[in-house]
Amino acid sequence: MAMSLTKPTCAQVERTITQQLQAFFREYVGQRPSKVVCQILHHGVVVILHDTLAPAERTLLDADRIESAKQFRSELHELLKPRIKELIEPIVATPVTAVLVDSDLDTGISILTAILENLPQVRDPESIPKKSK
Repeated sequence: MAMSLTKPTCAQVERTITQQLQAFFREYVGQRPSKVVCQILHHGVVVILHDTLAPAERTLLDADRIESAKQFRSELHELLKPRIKELIEPIVATPVTAVLVDSDLDTGISILTAILENLPQVRDPESIPKKSK
């Protein structure tokens, strides 16, 4: 029983992921998301990030270089995926099998999904929404 008390709760894991991703985006993208919503699901983590456009993307969009901004974001996603995986794995204490990222350049909203090999190691696994049967 003492072992399970050392594990974080689901809410603590979500909060840690949120804080780490805000710092991560600030460092690697140059823009700290204004709002981050994180939800642990059955074998996955879904994160919605608001205001994620990099300054360079805003410059491209302001100059009507939409395709260039889309290409920039696509390449940025590919570069960030391995780092996001490395960031999330120790927090959830299980391997991340895939990281999927997409962004809407009109709204600056990004969605990140991390597919987990196993359920996250949390004190209250019953609080994780189960997949539908």
